[in-house]
Amino acid sequence: MVSTDWAPPAFLVGVGMLLIAVCCVVVALIWGDCFAAVEYQWGLAGNREAPAQVVNTITTYHRRGGTTRQVVLKADGSTQTIQVHDGELFGKLARGTPVRELLVTDRVVAIRMGAQELPIEDNLQWLVGMLAGIVLGVAVLIGGIRAGHANGFFTRGAIASYQSTSKGRPEGIVFVGSAVLFLSAFSIVLIEFVTGGVPSLPVVASVISAVAIGGGILAIRMARMVGTLDERASLSLSGQLITALIVSAKNGRWDVSFIGNGRVPKDLTLGTLDEAAVNTIANLIADTTKSRPVDVSFAWYPWESKSGRGPHGEFMIFTVQHRQDEYVATLDGRPEVTASSPTFEGLSTAIETVMAGQGDADPQHLQACITWNRTLTNFGYVHSGIPS
Repeated sequence: MVSTDWAPPAFLVGVGMLLIAVCCVVVALIWGDCFAAVEYQWGLAGNREAPAQVVNTITTYHRRGGTTRQVVLKADGSTQTIQVHDGELFGKLARGTPVRELLVTDRVVAIRMGAQELPIEDNLQWLVGMLAGIVLGVAVLIGGIRAGHANGFFTRGAIASYQSTSKGRPEGIVFVGSAVLFLSAFSIVLIEFVTGGVPSLPVVASVISAVAIGGGILAIRMARMVGTLDERASLSLSGQLITALIVSAKNGRWDVSFIGNGRVPKDLTLGTLDEAAVNTIANLIADTTKSRPVDVSFAWYPWESKSGRGPHGEFMIFTVQHRQDEYVATLDGRPEVTASSPTFEGLSTAIETVMAGQGDADPQHLQACITWNRTLTNFGYVHSGIPS
């Protein structure tokens, strides 16, 4: 899902609702005649005939290309104007010519004169395209709501922060579905232009299936490419480093100071280190530092050591990675010692529990630091190695 730092979730929620509303209105306008015509042409619905008379035919040439053909019919004492496909029969419909209407659920789906038949304009491509618009609107709406719940609906950069996790995958799948429908609608336009008629059901099903398979293959390749780029980013550093130093303050609060070679944010104090606070730190760095890429490190000191050393006589460093929906901290030099938590803030308690199992007499007074190293790029944060 593509977004920018200036687009808060509330903006995307509004865009999604507007897109859904507009597309629903268009679908409502074209659904009746379009659906009936497609049902008839695909052999999915029965029809009946009724006598009618041609009142007039109208041909409109559009300035940007394309031609619209309409037939005004009189039946049961009333007249109606219908848009039809191009065909040999259209040129024979003179004023006053008696014809037969083909009706499906009281909607005209074709005009018949003798053995010749002229189908109405089915608008199949618009039907598929507008359904794609509704699906796209749903994806945007869901993405905005989920990111808003995670980071605040009016928080700048909340969407980018949300997309840096794996939680945005469901919306990504919906985006692929909408893209498949859009490309299918475009393909239907080409087929109708070449054949001058409505594609049959097997043809439409084949088009959608082919585009879906192609889209799936492309999505898999893009995911692998992004993974490769992330791996490359983890092996190379930008040369510029900003560190958010987080230490305990009074009344259970946290002082955050920033150090680095370049412009850094002003120091601040936070009441908690929940997800909103962590995102606040990350967004401050992103807003203050305009150069890309830049290595960003969180150095968190949750414990006030009384002994000066850890249980094995060394200062311990726990390196954090964000995997799926949890944070995983690994003790440097001892990969078998790991602790995990669904939140960054919960890592300290998780590490205390693990270290207690390692035989530490007082795990709440560790001489240790929790570091989370990432690289800030033009596309957001990606995992990186340990900055120098």
